[in-house]
Amino acid sequence: MAQLEELFQLDGVTAVGKLDDMGRVFDWKAKGVVDPELIRETSKGLEEMISLFVQGARERPRNWTPWRSMTYSGGDMTAIAAGENLVIVETAKANMWDILKILDVPGFGSNMVGEAGKWEYLLKLLSLDSVKEIVLEQIKSDKSLLERKKNQLEGALAEIGDVEAMLAEAQNGQSLAEKALAEAE
Repeated sequence: MAQLEELFQLDGVTAVGKLDDMGRVFDWKAKGVVDPELIRETSKGLEEMISLFVQGARERPRNWTPWRSMTYSGGDMTAIAAGENLVIVETAKANMWDILKILDVPGFGSNMVGEAGKWEYLLKLLSLDSVKEIVLEQIKSDKSLLERKKNQLEGALAEIGDVEAMLAEAQNGQSLAEKALAEAE
């Protein structure tokens, strides 16, 4: 339970538990008040999903067993089951990367390849991959706007340099005129 103790200390984690090989919760603890019915329903849901994939593995040519991890995210909460561990978190308060890394969920932790990959995987895991395109378009738009402003500022700075040169030339001309006037008097 050392891994769960580490998870339990993280911000946003509301409950942790141990799972048997069929996804049934047999030991758990929570921060504050967590309805035991939530744990029972989570356990039941995991057991049904694992059972569904085990049955499917028997009937289809693809290998779905042994199960490694499952994530459900809805409303403000996310439940992550990985191996023999269950973690329930308040999504907005939790650092999902840390949690997934500690759980060694495929695609994270010791088996992670590259920084960009973790964000791609996390977006898909939390069903946010559709948001990615919108955000990228906004970033491109913002970059374009900033580039235009930068060019405007460069032009303004160049004009300021031209004005300074004209002022220096005018001051020089004024000095020459004052000398000429003083000599003429």
